[in-house]
Amino acid sequence: MSFQREIPRGQNQLPPAQKDPDKFLAAVRGLSNEHLAAMKDFDREKTAQGMAQGTRYMYAYSLSKLARFMKKPFQSATKADLIDFLKEYSWYKSRSLKVSIKAFYKWLNNDKGYPESVSWIKTHGYERRKLPEELLTKEDIKALVEAAQNPRDRALIFMLYESGARAGEILGIRIKHISFDKYGAQVMLDGKTGMRRIRLIDCIPDLKLW
Repeated sequence: MSFQREIPRGQNQLPPAQKDPDKFLAAVRGLSNEHLAAMKDFDREKTAQGMAQGTRYMYAYSLSKLARFMKKPFQSATKADLIDFLKEYSWYKSRSLKVSIKAFYKWLNNDKGYPESVSWIKTHGYERRKLPEELLTKEDIKALVEAAQNPRDRALIFMLYESGARAGEILGIRIKHISFDKYGAQVMLDGKTGMRRIRLIDCIPDLKLW
């Protein structure tokens, strides 16, 4: 069985907007029969497990890139092969590629963990920690508040600083989520981890005016 590339990479691929893994796997070209069979088996199992269509598409699309890159069976790929592949595709949503590859090779390994060829791959992005001098001080926040043109903007600036909440959490607040008391106010936020209650003090005057 030949693993030679049949067509140049990038051709005969469905547009990413379609995101239909079944149509993609039926129409994709340039892959060996063995590569395509493994991809279909993997997708069939993930479909049975209830995986979302968008995730299945991401896996199929990413694995098609890997299949075109390699001239050997998936099982024969070495750590060096995958390093070379990820280097070549570092410009293309590398986290999606990494997640797809690790999930696929774990499946190839009968879900007994990640084989050595992919165990080194890190799928979590690196977030640089801010230095103390890069953080806004309370004086900086007060200057921003004083420069604001209306109570709404002043309240939002103070709420973001005082609560430490994400902008999306603050923007999702409604009147029913705010309870004023003698200490200030308690606010219900709806974030990634669910509902949580926080106390606000400094922003209360502007929050009441708003």
